[in-house]
Amino acid sequence: MELRLRASEKASVRILRSFLGLLWFSAWFFVAFPAALLWLRGIPWLPEPGLARSLGFAIAGIALAGVVVESLRLALRGRGTPLPFDPPTQLVAEGPYLYVRNPMYLLYVGIAVGESIAYRSAWLAGYAAFFFGLVHLYVVKLEEPRLHERFGESYADYCQRVSRWLPRRSLPLDVRESVSTTRNSRGTL
Repeated sequence: MELRLRASEKASVRILRSFLGLLWFSAWFFVAFPAALLWLRGIPWLPEPGLARSLGFAIAGIALAGVVVESLRLALRGRGTPLPFDPPTQLVAEGPYLYVRNPMYLLYVGIAVGESIAYRSAWLAGYAAFFFGLVHLYVVKLEEPRLHERFGESYADYCQRVSRWLPRRSLPLDVRESVSTTRNSRGTL
């Protein structure tokens, strides 16, 4: 069975594949692993009420909403999914991708950080840091070389203009101009 969809496949199929993959990924990395860590540490499943719980869940919820929006962007504009075995076939350089090359991973880390705040758990904060370390290694050692192979010079130019993790103070003029010509008539996805 071929896991890779052709670029001509319907957007609804790409969206469904994205969300099924994200559901699997999230179930492991943001439910099962943190729950196991909480269980091992004897921390209750439901965090204590208060500001930390509200703030933590708000951060995680906003990050999760961002993951959903960016998954849609990758399905519709990139003609693929955020999953390594079914990646976008077109380079996406709009929205948060104008400011950082890896907004999805930053959103994932935001979910883990939100959980650590909600549970007031140094162990979950350590998990968030460990998760970011794994993501960084994956991006540098595997993902970026594959993107260079797939998109060539356009990805190399993109890497020159947009940083990996931290946004630059201002968006270079050539990025703003090149992206404005690729938007649809409403200026959206």
